[in-house]
Amino acid sequence: MNLMHYYSRPGFNYVSSNHVTVYCYAISKKNPGWSIAATYNLDGKILTTARQYLGNMPKNIAEYHSIILGLRKSQELNFRDVMFFSQNLKIINQLQGFSNIDDLALMPLYQQVVILLSRFQFYKLEYRSWSEMKVMFSTILDITEK
Repeated sequence: MNLMHYYSRPGFNYVSSNHVTVYCYAISKKNPGWSIAATYNLDGKILTTARQYLGNMPKNIAEYHSIILGLRKSQELNFRDVMFFSQNLKIINQLQGFSNIDDLALMPLYQQVVILLSRFQFYKLEYRSWSEMKVMFSTILDITEK
């Protein structure tokens, strides 16, 4: 299943020269783990990669941290439009309003993402399967799942 949801403010075109794509992933399978984000321009060139050590924490909390990391990097690079991909369907559904947040520990992180997203003129959230994401991250950050 590939859910797509578009959010934009009126009058702004999705495809612009001020667009960045962010791939977000959190490694918490072998706690302690990392949150990772990589940003790309329209030509598919890597602009930045970022890692944040998280220590021991649940997967969904780690995943929110990776999204926050990617959005902050996009802001630092002064992009107005952002599209981000995550392999965590539950979080994508929460951010799109399709699913309730059932863990109170996620609420402050959810609110932080909403605030960060409001600073962009356009954003798109999309689910990508791990098989699609794995290729991206193993290429970018030399990460392999064992």
